[in-house]
Amino acid sequence: MIRELSVSSNTYYFLLIKFVTFCRKKIKKLKKDKLIFMKWIKILYFFTLLCSFSAYAIFYEVDGEFGYSKKVYGADRQNSLTDRSYSSSIAAYLFEATAFELNFYSGEEINTVNDEFQLSNGISTTGSQVKVNTDVFGAGLRQSFAPRNAAIRPLLSLGYAKQFVKSKSSITYKLDSTGETILVEDPVVKNRYDSVFASFMLQIRLTQFISVKGSVRTVFPAFVFNKAKDNINYMAGLTFVF
Repeated sequence: MIRELSVSSNTYYFLLIKFVTFCRKKIKKLKKDKLIFMKWIKILYFFTLLCSFSAYAIFYEVDGEFGYSKKVYGADRQNSLTDRSYSSSIAAYLFEATAFELNFYSGEEINTVNDEFQLSNGISTTGSQVKVNTDVFGAGLRQSFAPRNAAIRPLLSLGYAKQFVKSKSSITYKLDSTGETILVEDPVVKNRYDSVFASFMLQIRLTQFISVKGSVRTVFPAFVFNKAKDNINYMAGLTFVF
């Protein structure tokens, strides 16, 4: 019996050491990319904050939206600008028309230029591409301007947001003498900004629990209100009420 307890105890400590080592490796890996680490910390914080309001919520709204646009330009339609975005949010209504909202936005913009430019020393450029990825985490208030059971509901959201922007660019060079091409990629540039988000939404009720939703959204640096018109996104999706 004593031997069995000893084996069991050793096994317990062995598993405990393995678990602690695993956690330390994961934390160290996350800390290598501080942006990802901080994003997950903020998600956990906002989720905890939302749960603290849940006991007082009258009802909830969960939204999902998508936006896409593509512009082709150039004499031979050889260039393109593509913008793809996703958004989701959850709102806990503390009053009949006022809710606390958490939201997440992810967008990707790709500008591809396939124009050829002659440089010196027998070298020319045949194309370039700039890719910008933006993730936004927001927390604020949502105000409805119509009753919950109205056929059409206009809403307005406003609050604090944290932007994480990652950009990457590349240029393709060509040796005129041989036709060989060389792709040169610049290092990824990462930035984060304290911002304000604002969104105007229009819900059209389909059933008691589902609505079609369209929205106009902007994110701009905190207190720089003249920048609000520089970053506008149009999106559409569904709202679920429970």
